[in-house]
Amino acid sequence: MPINDKNQNKRKIVIIGLGVGGLYAAKSSMNTDRTAEVTIIEKRDFDMFSACGLPFAIEGIVPNFEALKFPVPGHLRRLNKLLNHEVISIDTKNKSVSGKNLDSEEIIDAKNRKGALGYTRSGKEAMLKTCPKIKPIKKNPAKYDLVIIGTPVWFFTMASPVRTYLSKNKFKKVAFFLTMHGSGDRKTFKAMQRVCKKKPVSVLSLTMKEVKNGDYIPKIKQFIKTMG
Repeated sequence: MPINDKNQNKRKIVIIGLGVGGLYAAKSSMNTDRTAEVTIIEKRDFDMFSACGLPFAIEGIVPNFEALKFPVPGHLRRLNKLLNHEVISIDTKNKSVSGKNLDSEEIIDAKNRKGALGYTRSGKEAMLKTCPKIKPIKKNPAKYDLVIIGTPVWFFTMASPVRTYLSKNKFKKVAFFLTMHGSGDRKTFKAMQRVCKKKPVSVLSLTMKEVKNGDYIPKIKQFIKTMG
């Protein structure tokens, strides 16, 4: 859908889905308006996939299914691609598209923290700066230009599983966000920076009240803007 850019004369065109139809829509858009900025949003983490080659992969003629993947043709190099992204809503009135990045990973605690005993254990670990066991991660954060890491505030510091994640991995750049009842954000951000040995390019702290009342949108926009 076309989006008028008030700051520039060129149009912004967003195409949802990098299938054959999406690819030809992008090609047609760029041929029609060579100054347009065309972006395709795709849920997959790769460009194209040759469905016609599936029988060959099944029979073993093609080495594996990965061999059926191929990039967008070279003549469409100026096409912007947002892989691993999903469109959430389309605002036709304001000509805008909202989406989310699917390239994320959950830090999964190996312990059961339910009930009073779990609460007590969590507080003790936070205060003693313990690094508990977490389940193996699937993605290497060192391969990403920027990793955004979030945590709840536990006893004025980060959750202990997050401490484990930060201490066991390497990062190029980081940004932090947290949720809290009312305070503890500054101390928590300093602790996170100290553990991962990286100064965050941006930080965001949200209280439970802000989240409940929906007063967090302006702060999130500023958080994203600061990341550049």
